[in-house]
Amino acid sequence: MRTTTFRSTTGKLPWFSGVWLCCLGCGQSQGGPVPQDQLIDRAATAVCAGLKACCQGQRLAIDATRCKSSSQQALGGTFDGCWPGTTYDAETAGECVQQMQSYNASCGKLGVFPPAVCSLVCRPTQSIGDVCQSSDACIQPATGQIACDTSTGQGGICTLVSRGKLGDSCSGTCAPHLCGLPMTMSPSLVCYRDDGLYCASDRTCQPLATMGGDCSVMGDDACADGLYCQGVGTCQQIPTIGEDCSQSRRCATGTYCDAVGVCEAQKPAGVSCAGAVQCLGVCDPATPICADVEQIDTTAQMCSGGSPTH
Repeated sequence: MRTTTFRSTTGKLPWFSGVWLCCLGCGQSQGGPVPQDQLIDRAATAVCAGLKACCQGQRLAIDATRCKSSSQQALGGTFDGCWPGTTYDAETAGECVQQMQSYNASCGKLGVFPPAVCSLVCRPTQSIGDVCQSSDACIQPATGQIACDTSTGQGGICTLVSRGKLGDSCSGTCAPHLCGLPMTMSPSLVCYRDDGLYCASDRTCQPLATMGGDCSVMGDDACADGLYCQGVGTCQQIPTIGEDCSQSRRCATGTYCDAVGVCEAQKPAGVSCAGAVQCLGVCDPATPICADVEQIDTTAQMCSGGSPTH
């Protein structure tokens, strides 16, 4: 299957953490457009060039050859071309490669990996009514959403997702700014949670259930914001600070369920932590201390196993 983005399997840490990564012999990446047949090699070179700067700053050195081969393998597993109906953008690929290098040279302090620009390497070319194999091929409008309708049996068609009203037939539910619709389902009409509606089990738009309402069939999807579907199948308030969470193991935004089953406030940057759930940002495993995503120092993961340089 082709993909249109580089995917991170770790979220906030480099997808290759734990592998020997810093490379003393990697060449510097070149700026400018990157041809598609050179993308994997150029990206791997950029990753290693960035890691070289990071690790040398920590007086650590790790094998260059292993860095390059590990990076090529990881990148090759997440990008194998563009979907039909999309076109490769060499200029955007060049920016993606440069930002990869900058991220790693900063020891991960510039944000998440891979950089967001990497998701734009394959640009959609299909408009409403055009044939498509994936929603990735459909050009998105300034407002609303266009999805690839594959339910007709005649191949996919880029189709404007219509906003369902109470009682309308529907194919799914959209949260604000997010419609994760299955490709095998018609995206022509969906219910929006910010209208107080969801696509119920009878495939019609129905009101979101309030406190005590039934959610036995659709689970959390049937409950209004701030509620969750309790085990018995009724919508209940999500616990907050000081409240019991031993059954649900969930807490309101900005809080977490501690070891004894009570919701506690998440910790700010600079406070010790035992896991990411405890932090407002992330828990830096190298310390371990809560940190902002933009400030996390992943040097310990990227350079682990290295020997000091002189």
